[in-house]
Amino acid sequence: MKHHTHASCFSVFALPHLLFIPKFEERRKVLQSCCLAWNISLFPDHQQRARQIDMVWELIETDNPDAPPPGLEQGFKGELHMLAEKKIDLFPWLIVSIRRADLEQNGLHDRLHVETDNGVEDINLVIHPDPLGLPVIIDVLRGIQRDTMEQVQLMQQLNRIPNGIDDALVKQAIKSYSVQRADLIGYHRILTVWRQSQPAPSVQRVINHWLGILDEIELNTKAVLGIVEDYDTDAGSVIRHRGGLKDAIVERPSHYTVISGIDGQLCSDHPKATTQRRNDVSNMCQFLPKLTVNGHIPPEISGLGFNFGHALLGTTEFEVIQFVFHFYGFETYSMLVNPNNHLVKKVLMRMVKSGDYFFFAISPNQSVTAFRSDIGQENLAGLSTNLRQIQGSTTTDAQYQRAVAQFRRHPDPPGQVLNWVCRDNIDYLDLTQDRLEMNPVP
Repeated sequence: MKHHTHASCFSVFALPHLLFIPKFEERRKVLQSCCLAWNISLFPDHQQRARQIDMVWELIETDNPDAPPPGLEQGFKGELHMLAEKKIDLFPWLIVSIRRADLEQNGLHDRLHVETDNGVEDINLVIHPDPLGLPVIIDVLRGIQRDTMEQVQLMQQLNRIPNGIDDALVKQAIKSYSVQRADLIGYHRILTVWRQSQPAPSVQRVINHWLGILDEIELNTKAVLGIVEDYDTDAGSVIRHRGGLKDAIVERPSHYTVISGIDGQLCSDHPKATTQRRNDVSNMCQFLPKLTVNGHIPPEISGLGFNFGHALLGTTEFEVIQFVFHFYGFETYSMLVNPNNHLVKKVLMRMVKSGDYFFFAISPNQSVTAFRSDIGQENLAGLSTNLRQIQGSTTTDAQYQRAVAQFRRHPDPPGQVLNWVCRDNIDYLDLTQDRLEMNPVP
């Protein structure tokens, strides 16, 4: 299998959108949109991506005092959204930003200049493929069709053998067949344009046939990816332990004290987020997620409390911790946290030792509902058993981000995936500074 770099992955992502654009400056503008969309796609939440697109448009308006033509804003934002979602679909595992991308003319080709964290690459692009190259394209597609069909059969056989598919094969297959899916989009664009430009019915029939073959190759490519993605150990797909759900009831104390400094940040920057808190109940440090969700949780729903669950996900190389919050008859929320974090380690130790847990759910109107769950040691057995490993976790941020990216594609249980923010400040456990006093509504 061919080696693919970050730059080459970006090039096959961008090329279909550059093909057959006659003006060079217009191609440069499209490339910039592809670069923007690629980087925007790295934001894990749909609303975060939408906000980034809005910010880009605001910058464009600032630089252009004249009123934009009707429909330009909607078209621009729609294109960025489409490109970002396409990148997520094609390369969900590639959490790498593009620092810079540009084109320069190079004879009959364009030269794509790409800068990433891994360095700089120049890649020649054929922007105006000649219809006389149809026989060459057919030969290439015939080979891809044969190889992909054989690969599906091989993967199916290996999938039935214990340890038949190893990590090296998984990583290479995911890269290669993700790139192949992007390549197929380019071939589809080329054949479609050629079909429109060729009047001969016989040529159109041939092109129609191979457009159908492209659909077949796409299905087989997805079949290969579907098999190997189940073995993707870099994305936390192996479940080591899953704790059952436990009721959390509404807590109505006379008074709560929490840290106030992060409230504004969460509400303004992260509309759907979680963080750690401390309260003055029993003067103990607890793990207190602040749940800030887009929609209002009705009082009749929050008054019923919710189910709380947890899971330890990971592989032999790393682990992440999942927390689940299910509001009865309403919605299920999950979040993943990195155990290789000093704040997480501290609060997990307290939670396991005490078997007690507090939550705050904050609605858009800034009303707060407090919950308490007497989890009990039996429901924490999995975390207790694995506590030593959790305390010694070496999960990197890159491994954590890949785990989150894969989990978002198929949340288990189904529901909304919350962002984990304000994760690195141990001062959030200190009530001696920046206190926020909360009293119950009469």
